[in-house]
Amino acid sequence: MTIKILIDLSHNEQLISFPEQIFSKSDFFFDFTRPSDDLSQFNLNQYSLIIIGNPKPRKNTELLFKPSELKKIKEYVKRGGNLLITSGARGDYNLANNLGSLRVFYKLTGINRFHHAILFHMGKNHYFKKKVNLIITEFPKHPIFNNFCSSDRLIFGKSTYFTINPKSNVNILLTSPKSTDIHYYSLDEEKTINKVPIFVVNQYFKGKVAIIATSGFFSKNKMHGIEVASNKKFLFGLLSWFFNQKIS
Repeated sequence: MTIKILIDLSHNEQLISFPEQIFSKSDFFFDFTRPSDDLSQFNLNQYSLIIIGNPKPRKNTELLFKPSELKKIKEYVKRGGNLLITSGARGDYNLANNLGSLRVFYKLTGINRFHHAILFHMGKNHYFKKKVNLIITEFPKHPIFNNFCSSDRLIFGKSTYFTINPKSNVNILLTSPKSTDIHYYSLDEEKTINKVPIFVVNQYFKGKVAIIATSGFFSKNKMHGIEVASNKKFLFGLLSWFFNQKIS
Protein backbone atom coordinates (compact mmCIF):
# COMPACT_ATOMS: atom_id res chain seq x y z
CA MET A 1 0.00 0.00 0.00
CA THR A 2 1.31 3.45 -0.92
CA ILE A 3 1.73 5.89 1.95
CA LYS A 4 1.09 9.49 0.89
CA ILE A 5 3.05 12.20 2.67
CA LEU A 6 2.68 15.96 2.24
CA ILE A 7 5.79 18.06 2.85
CA ASP A 8 4.87 21.68 3.35
CA LEU A 9 7.04 24.32 1.68
CA SER A 10 4.60 27.21 1.91
CA HIS A 11 5.96 28.66 5.17
CA ASN A 12 9.60 29.16 4.19
CA GLU A 13 10.51 25.77 5.67
CA GLN A 14 14.20 25.00 5.92
CA LEU A 15 13.50 21.27 5.54
CA ILE A 16 12.84 20.96 1.80
CA SER A 17 13.40 17.25 1.10
CA PHE A 18 12.95 13.79 2.57
CA PRO A 19 15.53 10.96 2.50
CA GLU A 20 13.29 8.58 0.56
CA GLN A 21 16.34 6.71 -0.76
CA ILE A 22 16.75 4.97 2.61
CA PHE A 23 13.53 2.97 2.25
CA SER A 24 13.91 -0.48 0.75
CA LYS A 25 10.57 -2.14 1.46
CA SER A 26 8.04 0.64 2.05
CA ASP A 27 6.21 2.43 -0.74
CA PHE A 28 5.95 6.19 -0.28
CA PHE A 29 4.51 8.96 -2.43
CA PHE A 30 5.53 12.53 -1.63
CA ASP A 31 3.65 15.73 -2.44
CA PHE A 32 5.13 19.18 -1.87
CA THR A 33 3.31 22.47 -1.48
CA ARG A 34 4.57 25.56 -3.29
CA PRO A 35 5.75 28.73 -1.52
CA SER A 36 2.56 30.54 -2.56
CA ASP A 37 0.15 27.80 -1.42
CA ASP A 38 -2.35 28.00 1.43
CA LEU A 39 -2.70 24.77 3.44
CA SER A 40 -6.32 25.54 4.23
CA GLN A 41 -7.11 25.03 0.52
CA PHE A 42 -5.73 21.46 0.47
CA ASN A 43 -7.59 18.20 0.96
CA LEU A 44 -5.34 17.06 3.80
CA ASN A 45 -7.32 13.90 4.47
CA GLN A 46 -5.73 12.17 1.48
CA TYR A 47 -2.37 12.14 3.29
CA SER A 48 -1.10 9.74 5.95
CA LEU A 49 1.36 12.32 7.28
CA ILE A 50 1.97 16.06 7.02
CA ILE A 51 5.49 17.36 7.64
CA ILE A 52 6.15 20.97 8.63
CA GLY A 53 9.93 21.17 8.67
CA ASN A 54 11.51 24.10 10.48
CA PRO A 55 9.37 27.01 9.21
CA LYS A 56 11.09 30.40 9.23
CA PRO A 57 9.32 33.77 9.16
CA ARG A 58 10.58 35.92 6.29
CA LYS A 59 9.98 39.01 8.44
CA ASN A 60 9.18 39.34 12.13
CA THR A 61 6.11 41.40 11.17
CA GLU A 62 4.72 38.97 8.59
CA LEU A 63 1.99 36.40 9.24
CA LEU A 64 3.46 32.88 9.15
CA PHE A 65 0.51 30.51 9.70
CA LYS A 66 -2.96 31.81 8.96
CA PRO A 67 -5.81 31.02 11.41
CA SER A 68 -7.57 29.14 8.59
CA GLU A 69 -4.49 26.92 8.12
CA LEU A 70 -4.27 26.16 11.83
CA LYS A 71 -7.97 25.26 11.88
CA LYS A 72 -7.59 22.94 8.88
CA ILE A 73 -4.56 21.16 10.36
CA LYS A 74 -6.26 20.73 13.74
CA GLU A 75 -9.30 19.18 12.03
CA TYR A 76 -7.04 16.84 10.05
CA VAL A 77 -5.24 15.57 13.16
CA LYS A 78 -8.44 15.38 15.18
CA ARG A 79 -9.90 12.96 12.63
CA GLY A 80 -6.87 10.68 12.82
CA GLY A 81 -4.19 12.38 10.74
CA ASN A 82 -0.49 12.43 11.61
CA LEU A 83 1.61 15.57 11.97
CA LEU A 84 5.39 15.88 12.24
CA ILE A 85 6.89 19.26 13.13
CA THR A 86 10.64 19.74 13.17
CA SER A 87 12.44 22.80 14.44
CA GLY A 88 16.08 23.74 14.87
CA ALA A 89 18.44 26.48 15.97
CA ARG A 90 16.46 29.71 16.55
CA GLY A 91 13.23 27.75 17.13
CA ASP A 92 10.18 29.95 16.59
CA TYR A 93 12.34 33.07 16.02
CA ASN A 94 10.46 34.80 18.85
CA LEU A 95 7.60 35.39 16.44
CA ALA A 96 4.47 36.60 18.23
CA ASN A 97 1.44 34.32 18.44
CA ASN A 98 -0.76 36.82 16.61
CA LEU A 99 1.62 36.51 13.66
CA GLY A 100 1.09 32.77 13.39
CA SER A 101 4.14 31.54 15.28
CA LEU A 102 4.77 27.82 15.68
CA ARG A 103 3.45 28.41 19.19
CA VAL A 104 -0.12 28.63 17.86
CA PHE A 105 -0.06 24.84 17.48
CA TYR A 106 0.16 24.42 21.28
CA LYS A 107 -3.08 22.43 21.53
CA LEU A 108 -1.67 19.91 19.07
CA THR A 109 1.91 19.93 20.29
CA GLY A 110 1.66 20.70 24.00
CA ILE A 111 4.48 23.22 23.46
CA ASN A 112 4.33 26.86 24.51
CA ARG A 113 7.68 27.90 23.11
CA PHE A 114 10.34 26.77 20.64
CA HIS A 115 13.29 28.69 22.02
CA HIS A 116 15.14 31.23 19.88
CA ALA A 117 18.40 29.55 20.77
CA ILE A 118 20.86 26.77 19.97
CA LEU A 119 21.99 23.93 22.24
CA PHE A 120 25.61 22.84 22.60
CA HIS A 121 27.77 20.82 24.98
CA MET A 122 31.33 21.34 26.20
CA GLY A 123 31.94 17.71 27.18
CA LYS A 124 33.59 15.65 24.44
CA ASN A 125 31.59 12.57 25.44
CA HIS A 126 28.37 14.47 24.78
CA TYR A 127 28.96 15.92 21.32
CA PHE A 128 30.04 14.55 17.94
CA LYS A 129 32.82 16.47 16.12
CA LYS A 130 31.18 19.85 16.81
CA LYS A 131 29.76 21.15 20.08
CA VAL A 132 26.31 21.71 18.50
CA ASN A 133 25.99 18.02 17.55
CA LEU A 134 24.52 16.53 20.71
CA ILE A 135 24.90 12.81 21.41
CA ILE A 136 21.69 11.29 22.78
CA THR A 137 22.14 7.93 24.54
CA GLU A 138 19.13 7.61 26.86
CA PHE A 139 15.97 6.16 25.29
CA PRO A 140 12.58 5.48 26.89
CA LYS A 141 10.35 2.44 26.67
CA HIS A 142 8.22 3.49 23.74
CA PRO A 143 7.28 1.84 20.41
CA ILE A 144 9.48 4.32 18.51
CA PHE A 145 12.53 2.90 20.28
CA ASN A 146 11.57 -0.79 20.30
CA ASN A 147 14.66 -1.75 18.30
CA PHE A 148 17.10 0.41 20.25
CA CYS A 149 19.71 -1.06 22.58
CA SER A 150 22.43 0.28 24.87
CA SER A 151 24.87 0.77 21.97
CA ASP A 152 22.54 3.05 19.98
CA ARG A 153 22.96 6.80 19.90
CA LEU A 154 21.36 9.71 18.10
CA ILE A 155 23.09 12.85 16.86
CA PHE A 156 20.92 15.96 17.06
CA GLY A 157 22.65 18.88 15.34
CA LYS A 158 21.76 22.57 15.66
CA SER A 159 18.87 22.00 18.06
CA THR A 160 16.60 24.23 20.05
CA TYR A 161 14.47 23.05 23.00
CA PHE A 162 10.84 23.32 24.10
CA THR A 163 8.88 24.80 26.96
CA ILE A 164 6.01 22.39 27.62
CA ASN A 165 2.52 23.64 28.42
CA PRO A 166 1.93 22.56 32.06
CA LYS A 167 -1.68 21.64 31.23
CA SER A 168 -0.76 19.29 28.40
CA ASN A 169 -0.38 15.52 28.51
CA VAL A 170 2.50 15.55 26.07
CA ASN A 171 4.97 12.66 26.33
CA ILE A 172 8.58 13.85 26.58
CA LEU A 173 10.64 11.07 25.00
CA LEU A 174 14.08 12.63 24.63
CA THR A 175 15.97 15.29 26.53
CA SER A 176 19.35 16.86 25.94
CA PRO A 177 22.38 15.41 27.79
CA LYS A 178 23.14 16.45 31.34
CA SER A 179 24.87 19.85 31.64
CA THR A 180 23.79 20.99 28.19
CA ASP A 181 24.55 24.64 27.44
CA ILE A 182 22.56 27.11 25.40
CA HIS A 183 23.16 30.26 23.41
CA TYR A 184 20.19 32.66 23.35
CA TYR A 185 20.34 34.73 20.18
CA SER A 186 18.16 37.63 21.34
CA LEU A 187 20.12 38.14 24.55
CA ASP A 188 23.49 37.11 23.10
CA GLU A 189 23.86 35.10 26.30
CA GLU A 190 25.08 31.62 27.15
CA LYS A 191 24.33 29.47 30.17
CA THR A 192 23.99 25.86 31.31
CA ILE A 193 20.41 24.55 31.32
CA ASN A 194 20.99 20.82 31.96
CA LYS A 195 18.40 18.39 30.49
CA VAL A 196 15.62 19.97 28.43
CA PRO A 197 12.93 18.49 26.10
CA ILE A 198 14.05 17.94 22.50
CA PHE A 199 11.60 15.29 21.26
CA VAL A 200 7.97 14.94 22.33
CA VAL A 201 4.87 13.15 21.07
CA ASN A 202 1.23 13.88 21.66
CA GLN A 203 -2.14 12.29 21.01
CA TYR A 204 -4.73 14.80 19.79
CA PHE A 205 -8.13 13.08 19.66
CA LYS A 206 -7.61 10.34 17.02
CA GLY A 207 -4.38 11.75 15.58
CA LYS A 208 -0.68 11.62 16.46
CA VAL A 209 1.76 14.49 16.63
CA ALA A 210 5.55 14.39 16.96
CA ILE A 211 7.79 17.41 17.47
CA ILE A 212 11.58 17.26 17.09
CA ALA A 213 13.92 20.09 18.12
CA THR A 214 16.18 19.62 15.10
CA SER A 215 15.76 19.10 11.37
CA GLY A 216 19.31 18.11 10.50
CA PHE A 217 18.86 14.35 10.77
CA PHE A 218 16.84 14.38 7.53
CA SER A 219 19.86 15.65 5.61
CA LYS A 220 22.95 14.00 4.09
CA ASN A 221 25.19 15.90 6.49
CA LYS A 222 28.08 13.65 7.59
CA MET A 223 28.05 14.95 11.16
CA HIS A 224 24.34 14.89 12.05
CA GLY A 225 22.45 13.55 9.01
CA ILE A 226 20.37 10.48 8.31
CA GLU A 227 23.30 8.06 7.88
CA VAL A 228 25.02 9.07 11.14
CA ALA A 229 24.85 6.83 14.24
CA SER A 230 21.27 5.54 14.80
CA ASN A 231 19.47 8.46 13.13
CA LYS A 232 18.07 6.26 10.36
CA LYS A 233 16.76 3.73 12.89
CA PHE A 234 15.07 6.59 14.75
CA LEU A 235 13.27 7.74 11.61
CA PHE A 236 12.12 4.18 10.83
CA GLY A 237 10.80 3.84 14.39
CA LEU A 238 9.01 7.18 14.22
CA LEU A 239 7.27 6.36 10.95
CA SER A 240 6.37 2.87 12.20
CA TRP A 241 4.68 4.50 15.20
CA PHE A 242 2.79 6.96 13.02
CA PHE A 243 1.49 4.33 10.58
CA ASN A 244 1.09 1.36 12.96
CA GLN A 245 3.16 -0.84 10.68
CA LYS A 246 6.84 -1.69 10.33
CA ILE A 247 8.66 0.77 8.09
CA SER A 248 12.04 -0.16 6.64
